[in-house]
Amino acid sequence: MGGGATVGLAVLMMRIGVSRGDAVAGVVGLFVALATALGGLARALSGEPAPPPDPREIADDLARALRAQWLAEAESRRVRDPRVLPLSWAATRRDVGADPEDAAGSPVGGRVVRLRLDGRLDGRFDEAVGGLADGYRQIASGRLVVLGEPGAGKSVLALLLTLGLLDDAHREPGGPVPVLVSASSWDPITESLDDWLVQRLAESSYAGREDIPRTLLRHGLLLPVLDGLDEIPESSRRSAVRALNHVLGQERPIVVTCRAAEYEDVIKAGSPVLGRAPVVEIAPVAAEDAIRYLADVSWPEETDWAPVYARLRAVPDGPLAAALSTPLMISMARTGYERLPGRPAELVDEERFGSRHAVEDYLTERFIHAAYASAGFPWAPPDEPGEEAARARRRLSFLALYLHRHRERDLAWWQLSGRLLSVWAAPAIGLAFGALLTMVAALVLNLSGAEGVDLVSGCALIGGCFALLTMLIWYATPNRPPGRLSFTRRGAPLRLRRGFATGFAVAAVPAAVTCGTAVLVALSNPSAEAWATVLEFVVPALAVTVIVGCGVAVHESLNAPPEHAGRADPLDSLRADRRSTLVGALAAGVVVALGTFPVLVTLRVLAALLGTAVGGWAGEPGLTDLVIYETHREAERFGHWEGGVYTTPGLLIVQYTLLPGVAAALPILLSRAWTRFALLRLVAGARGQLPWRLMRFLADAHRRGVLRQSGGQYQFRHIRLQESLVERPSGAAPPSGAFTVRPRRRVPGSARLAAGAASVALVVLLPTLLAHPDDDATATVITEFSADSLSFEGGLLVAREGERRHGWDATTGRPATGPLPDATYVDPRDRLPADFLTAVAEGGWYATLTDLRTGALLHDYARWDYEESLVSRLTLDGGEPLVLAVECANGLSYVVDARDGASFTLPSALGAKLCDEVGWASAVLSPDRTTLALWGIEGFCGVQLVDVASAKGIGRITASCPDFEWSSPGSVAFSPDSRTLATGHGDGTVRFWDARNGRSRGEPLTGHAPDAVIALLAFDEEGERLATHSPEDNTIRLWDMPAF
Repeated sequence: MGGGATVGLAVLMMRIGVSRGDAVAGVVGLFVALATALGGLARALSGEPAPPPDPREIADDLARALRAQWLAEAESRRVRDPRVLPLSWAATRRDVGADPEDAAGSPVGGRVVRLRLDGRLDGRFDEAVGGLADGYRQIASGRLVVLGEPGAGKSVLALLLTLGLLDDAHREPGGPVPVLVSASSWDPITESLDDWLVQRLAESSYAGREDIPRTLLRHGLLLPVLDGLDEIPESSRRSAVRALNHVLGQERPIVVTCRAAEYEDVIKAGSPVLGRAPVVEIAPVAAEDAIRYLADVSWPEETDWAPVYARLRAVPDGPLAAALSTPLMISMARTGYERLPGRPAELVDEERFGSRHAVEDYLTERFIHAAYASAGFPWAPPDEPGEEAARARRRLSFLALYLHRHRERDLAWWQLSGRLLSVWAAPAIGLAFGALLTMVAALVLNLSGAEGVDLVSGCALIGGCFALLTMLIWYATPNRPPGRLSFTRRGAPLRLRRGFATGFAVAAVPAAVTCGTAVLVALSNPSAEAWATVLEFVVPALAVTVIVGCGVAVHESLNAPPEHAGRADPLDSLRADRRSTLVGALAAGVVVALGTFPVLVTLRVLAALLGTAVGGWAGEPGLTDLVIYETHREAERFGHWEGGVYTTPGLLIVQYTLLPGVAAALPILLSRAWTRFALLRLVAGARGQLPWRLMRFLADAHRRGVLRQSGGQYQFRHIRLQESLVERPSGAAPPSGAFTVRPRRRVPGSARLAAGAASVALVVLLPTLLAHPDDDATATVITEFSADSLSFEGGLLVAREGERRHGWDATTGRPATGPLPDATYVDPRDRLPADFLTAVAEGGWYATLTDLRTGALLHDYARWDYEESLVSRLTLDGGEPLVLAVECANGLSYVVDARDGASFTLPSALGAKLCDEVGWASAVLSPDRTTLALWGIEGFCGVQLVDVASAKGIGRITASCPDFEWSSPGSVAFSPDSRTLATGHGDGTVRFWDARNGRSRGEPLTGHAPDAVIALLAFDEEGERLATHSPEDNTIRLWDMPAF
């Protein structure tokens, strides 16, 4: 980008020449300096970097948060009520483990330490988890693989082991922290274990902040407890074991759980065993252990388990005993008959339950209905569920099918909208938001005076760009993780920089479309005025991108990750993201609302400086005057400046504050997870697929034991439960293939900022170059008024505004020192000849009075309004105050000096010509009183030169009508020697003509805006200087007359 900017600047300087190229380079340097200053300000505001926290303190803080989280989860899973369900394990007999001596470590005292890998989990909760931690500490390598059948209790064992290792009694301060994570979301083909572990821990405990987990990992303070290796897709399992060996080496500890058959298949398929890791396998729950556990529960009176106990003891290898040999089915049986009273004796019916799967399917279905049984719900068989249970089952089935199709276990609420909403959601939302803003824009533009095609095109442009921006934001921020509101200064410059870059890039797309459309239109009919129109699109578009970038930067700065580990709870993360979303969007909206007008004015000032540098830098106004002028000019687009007050302040506030603020806040809201989740709730709730309060439903399902919590996400209690809720099988897309991302070469932030600023300057400079012609003026004065007349008086240039007069040095354009006398006026009727007044009063049907200095019509009146009509007053200042009086009924015409009434009669032929020439509007007389210039003639856009003595035309200056190459004159003036005629046009040019024949002389003068009408022209006494005034661009310009 920087190279492109440099090349572009070099080409531009070659085009416009070295002298003007220096000025252009200076202004581009202003952009770069401004950007560098802002970067330095951001670094200064960030203050001194805080010292890095002690990794051991971070580990202790994380351990406390995780222990609180998993204790609550243990309560929810009821693994400590009334006591721990007995579990036994021993070294597996499968050939899937490492040599036990490698796991035991080095000999101690010359003796080889042999591990005892058999154990039993029983008794009180605290004693059980403590015993697990002690047993794990005996493994020198810190590695362990736990196998078992489906539902055998692997996840429970991993949970209890994690809690035991987190207990202060078994964990040294500053020691490693066991992190229990579900392996279902790990893709070992495309991401390493370390990166995935850091990401999961950052999402669950640090609101996406990865630097803290990575610090712990780098210092060896994380102990991964990987639960459910079998839940990784079958095609990736072998890669998973290889990845574990590759990443962990021979030193780092890890605990892995997996189904026995799946793990054995992986090893037999050629995957190496997990190095230095002993493998234990959980044994089925003995019948007596199951009976003892169930007997400890306080059952309702009608619930009799005696027949079941008898069958378990009598037929220990039967289908009922096989089904109740896993903790999963035992806990489901407990919930199914505890919350939904029934007769457990039905389980011994061999006709209904002749196989293990039949028993398990029934207990699973009963568990679902029992979980939603109310306190007063009458007993009913599972195939006749109550209304609440049936509704809950439909919703749970919908979620189970969603997970099944995506081959996942984790139910992350922030991912639901991107997967469940239709692909047409983004266009629909974009069109809705665009239509909303279009209606608001229509109201604002209509109040500002726009109508017809301008109103329709303006509203369509605003609404279309906003719709496009909304769709881009939807697609650019998929599955954004939840954030938290924070006001920390740590990392603020980085967040501000990233936020600004994101907002600038997103807003640049519709801005580029808008500017590109304007460029295409200009290319179809290229002209300076067309490129000026392009510039009118470029500057606001760039202002929008800049201010949107600032708004997003503020929004991102408030979405800061926490300094300390937080408890991973899905409902809490939703609430935290809601607070962060609303506050961040509000702050961004306020920034955009308050910054739009200043940024727009600033960019217009910089564009004006660029245009001045391109056109020619001589006698230009000061920066303060330029800022004031652009401020007034921008404000007058939607309000009228009159005496220091805007007549439409409310509209101005709406246009530059409320409308931009709302337009910025809405897309930012749409980029956040909470807003998208709310839209999903509305759509899915309206369809009846999910409840309106989805998070409350999921939290309630977790409390009822249907779901479990894994970090900041929910999972179904077991994959068997999830599969049973899937009403019918559905094919799913295969996992995405591996891909490699090449690391990008880092470029220093200051270099990127400077290159970006130079590129932005060139983007503005290109249409500026084409829109601003060369500025031949020697001085430019910014005015806040529309002058009535312009004249040179001595060494001053004087402009009259009503009764006030403003003066500047005629050479430098600097304001005159000292007050100027007010203008002197006369009533031209008091200076008219008596016969002219009599003719008008008695029989004149039409007469006109014209100021022959400027061509301005002073008055036209008929006989019946002679007394009532007000005649425009005539100033006696600035040249000879001559008045052309024409009375068409009698063919009378005079040139009258308004100072003393001296007059001379024009030839009757000239009077007749003036009355016969249809529709002329203005006339000026040459200083030698020999030539009269008429313009504003109907059907003719040029100037008619007439010889006063003969009343014959001596030349016609032909000009194109407006909207063509150059427009009809807005003002005409003779040089003091009466040989040259100057005409000012609506395209901002001044042209010169030979007053004797109307032929063109020299090149036109350029410098005014291409769409500015030049309303006043004035020569100095020697004819060496020319002054022009245009109320369109609010400037007075001074020129050196070219030599002809």
